[in-house]
Formats: sequence, structure tokens, C-alpha cells
Amino acid sequence: MPKRVIRKAIKALAVTAGLVFLFVLPNTFAELALFAGSIVVLLVCLFLWHLLDLGEDDGFWPGKPHE
Repeated sequence: MPKRVIRKAIKALAVTAGLVFLFVLPNTFAELALFAGSIVVLLVCLFLWHLLDLGEDDGFWPGKPHE
């Protein structure tokens, strides 16, 4: 159960950072900082995902019991 909550929180944070990355056009310094910050957040999410080994049961595998 806690692993599922952590996985969902990291996914939500990564999706939000990804949307910022896609839709912010860096014209001012503040927008550039927001754009760079979204890249940093995405990298931190990826690092946490691998550090906590949250992806070992991603996807669908027939015959394997689901959590």
C-alpha cells in the first residue's frame, strides 16, 4: 500500500513537471527558471523511481497476481 501511494505521488509530480516543460515558453527569466526547474524535477522523479525500485511490477503480465 505505501509503495503504491509513493508511486502515484511521483507520477503526479512528474506529469505536472512534464506539462510545465511542454507548455512554458521561456521568454522572461522567471519563465526560464520555471522551465529549468521542471527539468530538474523530472530528473529527480526519475532518480527516485529507480532508487526506490518502483518500476519492477509495471505493466501487465498474464498469470502474475496483481497487488
